[in-house]
Amino acid sequence: MIKNFVAASAIVCAGTATAHAATLVDQSFNPGAPVDGAHFSEGGFQVFDDFSLSSASNLWRLTFWGVHWTSGVEPNPLDFAIQVYNDAAGALGSLIADVSFTMVSNTDTGVDHNGLAGADIREYTLTFDSVLSLGAGDYWLSVYHDTDAQGTTFAWQRSSTTGSYLQNTSVKGGETAFLLEDDEALGVVPLPAAGWMLLTALGALGAASRRKRNKSA
Repeated sequence: MIKNFVAASAIVCAGTATAHAATLVDQSFNPGAPVDGAHFSEGGFQVFDDFSLSSASNLWRLTFWGVHWTSGVEPNPLDFAIQVYNDAAGALGSLIADVSFTMVSNTDTGVDHNGLAGADIREYTLTFDSVLSLGAGDYWLSVYHDTDAQGTTFAWQRSSTTGSYLQNTSVKGGETAFLLEDDEALGVVPLPAAGWMLLTALGALGAASRRKRNKSA
């Protein structure tokens, strides 16, 4: 009985095991082999890049790369807007979500945009305050900096020269630099209430078994 209890407990407790982040879309910037070029996504300009999901997914973490042109000096506070749009037969569709988020890291990649000293390409990682659930299909992502006229202008860095994206309605060559991950990046998979109930029942059963064995001894 005790052996069965231990085995069952191990199965239930596996529900709290640490999980690894699943990458949904990877267009990461590579500081070791940087691609020149970026486009402004601030003020009168907004950049949109399309992406595809092969299955239903829960978007939770976004990393993107960009530069505050030309000095590299960031405005304080930062004022990014993250938006996700439907795809309309290959064109930008309607807005799905204006994402509320928490910035978790902001680091200098050590690479200057187009080799201009001081124009630091930075890596920003944020988590969505609420998981954004999307079905399989095509979508568009926008990273936009809301605050204009602070002395620099945010430009979303490219990660590739192949593909295309939009600045407003103008088609640009390449891919913007971003990484989308799902909610497995949360780290701990919560145990369902039913699992806790089973674990509690198994514990009580194990304790009763031990008392019975003690009496027999």
